[in-house]
Amino acid sequence: MFCLYFQGTEKVKAIVLNKKEELLECSVDGLSRMKELTLLILHHTKLSGSLEFLSDRLRYLLWHDYPFASLPPYFTVSNLVELNMPNSRITHIWEGRKVL
Repeated sequence: MFCLYFQGTEKVKAIVLNKKEELLECSVDGLSRMKELTLLILHHTKLSGSLEFLSDRLRYLLWHDYPFASLPPYFTVSNLVELNMPNSRITHIWEGRKVL
């Protein structure tokens, strides 16, 4: 078993995580600090924490088993090309209105 902690840096452009071993529940708080992130692929990871922001530059988002009820409140989808979130816990895309 191992634990993943996204520490967050503004220089990270892509994250691809495919769980091959048992993963402890870990925090996603650092994703909010990754301002240059353009690609995020998370397969079957058990993550927790609070996610207030995802990069405005994000173009591709694939997140299996997304653990939250909605997308982050400060996530603008202006550059997003594909949103793929199978088996997620999303009940609504986001709070309030967004201009697409």
